[in-house]
Amino acid sequence: MFGTGSLTGNSPGNQTGVLLGLRAPGEGDQDYTGIQYRTLWVALAEGKLAPVLEIGTILFPRRSGFYRLQVVRKAEGEIEEDILIVNNILGQEEEEEREEGKEDPAEPALDPGCWEGKEGYIHRRVNYIGNDYVSVEERIKQESLRDGSTSEKSQRRIFAVDSLPVMKAVKFSDLAGPEAVAAMEHGRQKLLQQLGLKQKFNLQDEDNYGLARKMGYWIFKGRINYPQKGGEAGARENGNTNTYEEADYNITVIPPDHVVFYNNLNIPWTRVKNHVPSAIDVFTSPAKDLALVVTDKEIIVYRMYQENLAAPPLERIPLKEGEEVIMAEWALGHYVENWTLTCQTYLAREDIREYPQ
Repeated sequence: MFGTGSLTGNSPGNQTGVLLGLRAPGEGDQDYTGIQYRTLWVALAEGKLAPVLEIGTILFPRRSGFYRLQVVRKAEGEIEEDILIVNNILGQEEEEEREEGKEDPAEPALDPGCWEGKEGYIHRRVNYIGNDYVSVEERIKQESLRDGSTSEKSQRRIFAVDSLPVMKAVKFSDLAGPEAVAAMEHGRQKLLQQLGLKQKFNLQDEDNYGLARKMGYWIFKGRINYPQKGGEAGARENGNTNTYEEADYNITVIPPDHVVFYNNLNIPWTRVKNHVPSAIDVFTSPAKDLALVVTDKEIIVYRMYQENLAAPPLERIPLKEGEEVIMAEWALGHYVENWTLTCQTYLAREDIREYPQ
């Protein structure tokens, strides 16, 4: 099995590697224009760090091989939407689809149901990508062609990778189980009370959630959308535009393994902060031999020993301004060599960057 299935095996030769997905804001952060995605391959063998490889896109593992994730902005007339596209990097799926006469997966169509009688935009950015699910944030502005009314809001969504490029959100109950909805409801009601709101708005509860990082873990975050001060009456005075504020809340449900396969922290967060006061996040390997401490400016790579960061650092990888980690996929043992070869093969036809050792 490709990907995280390697975590269950032994680690011959003490090899550990991680694919890190990164997202940096572009020049138009308000509409997610120019967002840059990249992948870093960081590998440790016998206590020595191999050259860090950089790939100028998101490359992620699945059971059937390695895939590339792209966010493509598609425009038709006065409609603009960001579509998520995944392709097997070896091209087997594309070749099979062409042989079967299927539509070119690189040319997705807009969903007529989403845009019937409307125009505007849906812009998306990726907050998390795993083997089978992707978490995004959406900024939406749609105008009714019937009466000219406009709605603006920002929301969170999770999509199944297998469903892409169809942008069909996965309900929280379907992802985490029906019993998890109670925790979502509790978090939402607590936030509504803090905001002094009543539950009279269309909150789209079960769809409006996603994944985020918090002190070394992936967690579920829900979101509510509510009209700006003045409500619908104020919106009518403002040119019939309904603009919604957003507020997030934590959902006290651990993401299940089929969503985030590996979500452990093998060093206390307080110990990380004591060692690197500027740390905002940390990723630790299943083998407990490698840690990547994230600050606003760089990723600091450390060996680990007995749940401690072993000085000096193995490497410091500079980050772009505002860049965040959206993926961490670990490999152990012989999978490290396989993944290294995959990255090198992919980069043979792409620009390659190695950080100096």
